[in-house]
Amino acid sequence: KLKNCIMVGKEEEASFILKNFFAENFKYLQLSFETSRYLFFAVQNGTFRLLMEIRQDLPGVCSPDSYPESIIMKCKTINELYEAVHCLILRLCVCINNNKKSHNTTLLEKIYDYLNKNYTDSNMCIREISQYAGVTPNYLSQFFKEQTGESIMFYMNKMRINKAKELLKYSQSNLKTIAKISGYTNDAILIRTFKKLEGITPGQYRNNCRFME
Repeated sequence: KLKNCIMVGKEEEASFILKNFFAENFKYLQLSFETSRYLFFAVQNGTFRLLMEIRQDLPGVCSPDSYPESIIMKCKTINELYEAVHCLILRLCVCINNNKKSHNTTLLEKIYDYLNKNYTDSNMCIREISQYAGVTPNYLSQFFKEQTGESIMFYMNKMRINKAKELLKYSQSNLKTIAKISGYTNDAILIRTFKKLEGITPGQYRNNCRFME
Protein backbone atom coordinates (compact mmCIF):
# COMPACT_ATOMS: atom_id res chain seq x y z
CA LYS A 1 0.00 0.00 0.00
CA LEU A 2 2.82 2.39 0.87
CA LYS A 3 4.49 1.73 -2.48
CA ASN A 4 1.27 2.39 -4.38
CA CYS A 5 0.70 5.68 -2.55
CA ILE A 6 4.23 6.87 -3.25
CA MET A 7 4.02 5.96 -6.94
CA VAL A 8 0.97 8.21 -7.42
CA GLY A 9 2.27 10.94 -5.09
CA LYS A 10 -0.38 10.61 -2.36
CA GLU A 11 1.45 12.33 0.50
CA GLU A 12 -1.30 12.15 3.14
CA GLU A 13 -2.07 8.47 2.57
CA ALA A 14 1.62 7.54 2.56
CA SER A 15 2.11 9.43 5.84
CA PHE A 16 -0.90 7.69 7.38
CA ILE A 17 0.38 4.23 6.41
CA LEU A 18 3.86 4.97 7.76
CA LYS A 19 2.39 6.36 10.98
CA ASN A 20 0.36 3.18 11.51
CA PHE A 21 3.42 1.07 10.75
CA PHE A 22 5.36 3.04 13.34
CA ALA A 23 2.62 2.71 15.97
CA GLU A 24 2.05 -1.02 15.46
CA ASN A 25 5.72 -2.01 15.42
CA PHE A 26 7.40 0.44 17.76
CA LYS A 27 4.99 2.07 20.20
CA TYR A 28 3.01 -1.04 21.07
CA LEU A 29 5.63 -3.77 20.68
CA GLN A 30 8.40 -1.66 22.22
CA LEU A 31 11.11 -3.08 19.99
CA SER A 32 14.76 -2.44 20.69
CA PHE A 33 16.51 0.42 18.92
CA GLU A 34 18.64 -1.96 16.83
CA THR A 35 15.59 -3.92 15.69
CA SER A 36 13.79 -0.66 14.95
CA ARG A 37 16.73 0.56 12.90
CA TYR A 38 16.70 -2.66 10.90
CA LEU A 39 12.97 -2.32 10.14
CA PHE A 40 13.26 1.32 9.12
CA PHE A 41 16.27 0.41 7.02
CA ALA A 42 14.05 -2.11 5.19
CA VAL A 43 11.34 0.52 4.62
CA GLN A 44 13.78 3.09 3.34
CA ASN A 45 15.63 0.58 1.20
CA GLY A 46 12.29 -0.35 -0.37
CA THR A 47 11.68 3.33 -1.06
CA PHE A 48 14.95 3.57 -2.95
CA ARG A 49 14.17 0.44 -4.94
CA LEU A 50 10.94 2.17 -5.93
CA LEU A 51 12.98 5.21 -6.92
CA MET A 52 15.02 3.05 -9.27
CA GLU A 53 11.83 1.52 -10.72
CA ILE A 54 10.23 4.80 -11.68
CA ARG A 55 13.58 6.15 -12.92
CA GLN A 56 12.95 9.80 -12.16
CA ASP A 57 15.50 12.50 -11.55
CA LEU A 58 14.59 13.63 -8.05
CA PRO A 59 16.85 16.45 -6.83
CA GLY A 60 17.72 16.23 -3.15
CA VAL A 61 16.33 12.75 -2.66
CA CYS A 62 19.34 11.14 -4.31
CA SER A 63 22.08 13.21 -2.69
CA PRO A 64 24.87 11.23 -0.96
CA ASP A 65 23.40 11.90 2.50
CA SER A 66 20.07 10.45 1.40
CA TYR A 67 21.21 6.88 0.92
CA PRO A 68 19.73 4.41 3.44
CA GLU A 69 23.00 3.64 5.21
CA SER A 70 23.77 7.33 5.76
CA ILE A 71 20.42 8.32 7.20
CA ILE A 72 19.85 5.23 9.31
CA MET A 73 23.32 5.27 10.86
CA LYS A 74 23.02 8.95 11.80
CA CYS A 75 19.80 8.44 13.77
CA LYS A 76 20.12 8.12 17.56
CA THR A 77 16.49 7.48 18.54
CA ILE A 78 13.46 5.66 17.16
CA ASN A 79 11.70 8.99 16.59
CA GLU A 80 14.65 10.18 14.52
CA LEU A 81 14.41 7.00 12.45
CA TYR A 82 10.72 7.65 11.85
CA GLU A 83 11.24 11.31 10.93
CA ALA A 84 14.09 10.47 8.54
CA VAL A 85 12.06 7.91 6.60
CA HIS A 86 8.93 10.07 6.74
CA CYS A 87 10.83 13.04 5.33
CA LEU A 88 12.24 10.99 2.46
CA ILE A 89 8.83 9.58 1.54
CA LEU A 90 7.25 13.04 1.53
CA ARG A 91 10.04 14.44 -0.64
CA LEU A 92 9.61 11.56 -3.04
CA CYS A 93 5.84 12.17 -3.25
CA VAL A 94 6.39 15.88 -3.93
CA CYS A 95 8.88 15.16 -6.69
CA ILE A 96 6.58 12.60 -8.29
CA ASN A 97 3.70 15.09 -8.21
CA ASN A 98 5.88 17.75 -9.82
CA ASN A 99 6.89 15.27 -12.50
CA LYS A 100 3.24 14.38 -13.12
CA LYS A 101 2.31 18.06 -13.50
CA SER A 102 5.09 18.54 -16.04
CA HIS A 103 4.00 15.43 -17.95
CA ASN A 104 0.35 16.52 -17.89
CA THR A 105 1.22 19.97 -19.23
CA THR A 106 3.26 18.48 -22.08
CA LEU A 107 0.54 15.99 -23.00
CA LEU A 108 -2.21 18.62 -22.90
CA GLU A 109 -0.18 20.95 -25.13
CA LYS A 110 0.34 18.09 -27.57
CA ILE A 111 -3.41 17.41 -27.71
CA TYR A 112 -4.25 21.09 -28.18
CA ASP A 113 -1.67 21.36 -30.95
CA TYR A 114 -3.20 18.45 -32.84
CA LEU A 115 -6.76 19.73 -32.40
CA ASN A 116 -5.84 23.25 -33.54
CA LYS A 117 -4.27 21.89 -36.71
CA ASN A 118 -6.89 19.26 -37.57
CA TYR A 119 -10.28 20.26 -36.13
CA THR A 120 -11.65 21.05 -39.60
CA ASP A 121 -11.06 17.45 -40.68
CA SER A 122 -14.47 15.78 -40.46
CA ASN A 123 -12.79 12.37 -40.22
CA MET A 124 -10.85 13.22 -37.07
CA CYS A 125 -11.79 10.95 -34.17
CA ILE A 126 -10.72 10.14 -30.61
CA ARG A 127 -8.67 7.15 -31.74
CA GLU A 128 -6.69 9.26 -34.20
CA ILE A 129 -5.97 11.91 -31.57
CA SER A 130 -4.96 9.29 -29.00
CA GLN A 131 -2.52 7.69 -31.44
CA TYR A 132 -0.87 11.05 -32.01
CA ALA A 133 -0.68 11.70 -28.26
CA GLY A 134 0.66 8.20 -27.54
CA VAL A 135 -2.13 7.17 -25.15
CA THR A 136 -5.24 4.99 -25.31
CA PRO A 137 -8.59 6.51 -26.38
CA ASN A 138 -10.07 5.93 -22.91
CA TYR A 139 -7.11 7.55 -21.18
CA LEU A 140 -7.24 10.49 -23.59
CA SER A 141 -10.92 11.15 -22.91
CA GLN A 142 -10.51 10.86 -19.14
CA PHE A 143 -7.31 12.91 -19.06
CA PHE A 144 -8.72 15.76 -21.15
CA LYS A 145 -11.89 15.94 -19.04
CA GLU A 146 -9.88 15.99 -15.80
CA GLN A 147 -7.54 18.70 -17.07
CA THR A 148 -10.05 21.01 -18.77
CA GLY A 149 -13.44 20.21 -17.25
CA GLU A 150 -14.98 19.42 -20.64
CA SER A 151 -14.96 16.49 -23.05
CA ILE A 152 -12.59 16.50 -25.98
CA MET A 153 -15.53 16.28 -28.42
CA PHE A 154 -17.18 19.30 -26.79
CA TYR A 155 -13.96 21.28 -27.16
CA MET A 156 -13.62 20.19 -30.78
CA ASN A 157 -17.20 21.26 -31.52
CA LYS A 158 -16.54 24.66 -29.94
CA MET A 159 -13.62 25.17 -32.30
CA ARG A 160 -15.69 24.11 -35.30
CA ILE A 161 -18.60 26.34 -34.35
CA ASN A 162 -16.26 29.30 -33.86
CA LYS A 163 -14.96 28.68 -37.37
CA ALA A 164 -18.52 28.48 -38.67
CA LYS A 165 -19.40 31.76 -36.93
CA GLU A 166 -16.45 33.44 -38.60
CA LEU A 167 -17.57 32.22 -42.02
CA LEU A 168 -21.20 33.14 -41.39
CA LYS A 169 -20.19 36.65 -40.46
CA TYR A 170 -17.53 37.41 -43.04
CA SER A 171 -18.41 35.26 -46.07
CA GLN A 172 -21.34 34.65 -48.38
CA SER A 173 -20.85 30.86 -48.38
CA ASN A 174 -23.92 28.66 -48.00
CA LEU A 175 -24.40 26.31 -45.03
CA LYS A 176 -23.22 23.20 -46.88
CA THR A 177 -19.93 24.86 -47.74
CA ILE A 178 -19.51 26.30 -44.26
CA ALA A 179 -20.25 22.92 -42.71
CA LYS A 180 -17.57 21.26 -44.83
CA ILE A 181 -14.96 23.94 -44.12
CA SER A 182 -15.73 23.84 -40.38
CA GLY A 183 -15.28 20.09 -40.10
CA TYR A 184 -18.84 18.75 -40.37
CA THR A 185 -19.93 16.17 -42.92
CA ASN A 186 -23.19 17.98 -43.68
CA ASP A 187 -25.15 21.12 -42.85
CA ALA A 188 -27.72 19.25 -40.73
CA ILE A 189 -25.05 18.36 -38.17
CA LEU A 190 -23.76 21.93 -38.26
CA ILE A 191 -27.23 23.36 -37.61
CA ARG A 192 -27.94 20.93 -34.77
CA THR A 193 -24.58 21.50 -33.07
CA PHE A 194 -24.69 25.26 -33.62
CA LYS A 195 -28.10 25.57 -31.99
CA LYS A 196 -27.01 23.37 -29.09
CA LEU A 197 -23.98 25.54 -28.32
CA GLU A 198 -25.21 28.99 -29.33
CA GLY A 199 -28.94 28.75 -28.67
CA ILE A 200 -29.82 29.95 -32.19
CA THR A 201 -29.49 28.57 -35.72
CA PRO A 202 -26.65 29.52 -38.09
CA GLY A 203 -29.15 31.45 -40.21
CA GLN A 204 -30.32 33.47 -37.22
CA TYR A 205 -26.72 34.17 -36.25
CA ARG A 206 -25.92 35.43 -39.75
CA ASN A 207 -29.00 37.66 -39.75
CA ASN A 208 -28.04 39.07 -36.35
CA CYS A 209 -24.56 39.87 -37.65
CA ARG A 210 -25.99 41.69 -40.65
CA PHE A 211 -28.43 43.58 -38.45
CA MET A 212 -25.58 44.74 -36.21
CA GLU A 213 -23.74 46.08 -39.23
